[in-house]
Amino acid sequence: MTNPIADMSPRKAAKIAGAVYLICIVLGAFSNQFVRQILIVPGDATATVNNIMANESLFRLGFVADFSQGVCSSFTHIFI
Repeated sequence: MTNPIADMSPRKAAKIAGAVYLICIVLGAFSNQFVRQILIVPGDATATVNNIMANESLFRLGFVADFSQGVCSSFTHIFI
């Protein structure tokens, strides 16, 4: 039985890793810069909770983006 990743050309592995890193960057930028800027009010926990409750779908989407970024980041370590 052969290992498909070990048999892959370095050029193809680099292209896949680069694409996955790009996905990680987009997901991270979305969750950190867009979602958190809208939902979190520094120093005001009540306002933060109210924002999360008012934008529950955005909060969930940000959580999914964070989780997906972690999975993508772990996936790239296979190719490096």
